[in-house]
Amino acid sequence: MRVGRPAGNRGALVREWLRPLPVVDGVHRLPGADVRREFARLYMMVRSAEGRTPTDAQLARLPSTDVSAPHAPEWALRAASLRMLMHRLGRGRGPMAILDVGHGNGWMSGHLAGPPGATVVGLDAVHEELVQAARVFPRVAFVLGDAASDELPEGAFDAVVMAAILQYLPDAADAVRRLLPCLTDGGALHVLDTPLYQEGEREAARERTREHYGRMGVPGMAAHYHHHLMADLLPLAPRVLYDPRMPDRRLLAALTRRPGPPYPWLAFGR
Repeated sequence: MRVGRPAGNRGALVREWLRPLPVVDGVHRLPGADVRREFARLYMMVRSAEGRTPTDAQLARLPSTDVSAPHAPEWALRAASLRMLMHRLGRGRGPMAILDVGHGNGWMSGHLAGPPGATVVGLDAVHEELVQAARVFPRVAFVLGDAASDELPEGAFDAVVMAAILQYLPDAADAVRRLLPCLTDGGALHVLDTPLYQEGEREAARERTREHYGRMGVPGMAAHYHHHLMADLLPLAPRVLYDPRMPDRRLLAALTRRPGPPYPWLAFGR
């Protein structure tokens, strides 16, 4: 079994991996940078139609928003997820090296890079959002690439975060399986803010997705949005760190009148 590296050495390993990559507009580029160009084009059309293109100042504040702002209730739930994740990671082994996969505009990456000594890499397939993220969150190294095809450094990260991304990948279990070797011994891959369905729920969810993207004027995006089953991930033996369907979670939400994140939080180890 590989011996875990000290945090400083992990940061050095990440920097060594990044060093030869070309940089365009402040963003590192992997060989698979253009693999998902059509997805990125449709994705940005949807973001614009949904009103999800914040200014730099608004992005720097996320998940904090004005209560009257568009999507404010959703951001309140994302803030709850962030608090739980930061608390969990804060119980770790000192300064951490973290890979944030499919982070969009990078708001969560920016928070993950907050603790002193943290080394954070953000990997995404959408160039436009990465350029803004690199401008707003300079402590994070942002990388344009494809997690499903690009080679990533083995044993370099204490944590891999996949928040609200698996639905944009066609094979959830394969995506998780490919990223697990990036972890150090004792590290964990976290899947959160991601809808995971039971078999009887999936077809209705697919229809809602088709209707939504049709209303947004981007019907082609429905082909890039996938409805994974919780059962798809069970063979990888995840730990369930949070489940909104559990009775105690429902009771707490009712008593506090503060609903928690609507989706489960799963952790996978090597």
